[in-house]
Amino acid sequence: MKINYNDIGIGIFAFNRPSHLKRLFISLSNHELKNLYVFLDGPITNIDKTNQDEIKIMIKSYPQKIKLIERKNNLGLKKSILNGVNYLSTKHKKIIIIEDDCIPFRNFFNYFNLGFKLLKNDDQLEVICAYQHPDLSKKFKKYINLKMNIFIPWGWGTLSSKWLKFQSFKKKLILPNMYNSLKIKKNRYWSLNYISYMYQNNKKCLYPSHSFIKNIGFDGSGINSKNTNHFRVLEKKENLNSNCIYKKNISEYQKQLFKNKLKFFY
Repeated sequence: MKINYNDIGIGIFAFNRPSHLKRLFISLSNHELKNLYVFLDGPITNIDKTNQDEIKIMIKSYPQKIKLIERKNNLGLKKSILNGVNYLSTKHKKIIIIEDDCIPFRNFFNYFNLGFKLLKNDDQLEVICAYQHPDLSKKFKKYINLKMNIFIPWGWGTLSSKWLKFQSFKKKLILPNMYNSLKIKKNRYWSLNYISYMYQNNKKCLYPSHSFIKNIGFDGSGINSKNTNHFRVLEKKENLNSNCIYKKNISEYQKQLFKNKLKFFY
């Protein structure tokens, strides 16, 4: 499947984990990417500065051109991502966002190439998500694209035109019931605003039946995630197709799988 990378802006968000970012870079090295950005949030400690020095060396030595957008001050994950995605949406028609602890599988970009076409032709679809819970994947012997209700930001993307509509949405934060029990500062997590927007506008997420990305951040190294093996997935060769379905029972099953595990990443 031929991919035109010219109108896709790919944003990588990093902070102080060069070992994670290195694995991400390795996974991207086999793709001829064109508009690759690294958003590096400002350091807090001297250890952060040391790790970021290593990250900047990695960026300079990477075989493909990377535009580094370096913050002098620490914005925190929420502002860092919102500012970065806003920036990309003004530069490119399509955007893909990968945090430094998410490692794409080989068919990742083929999946997004298909996903962008589905988003363009379906106003209800808001965003492409690349991760799928392994227990849900067991229900599918063959690959299929799924419309689902909850948003998991472990490798995601959308059309800039859709993102700009979200940015102009100013209504009060209202979340599905599964999020209301979270004992957190809800203004700390940008994704909750996106979830609220989709919930209030009856938007859905495009998911694969099997993951095209793995999250290696549940090793205790992340600021916003805890240690667990619950979300571990393995790469599986998939034959992509353009079929896309919504089944309420499947979407509800995914919601239940994540509901009791939200504490690991919120």
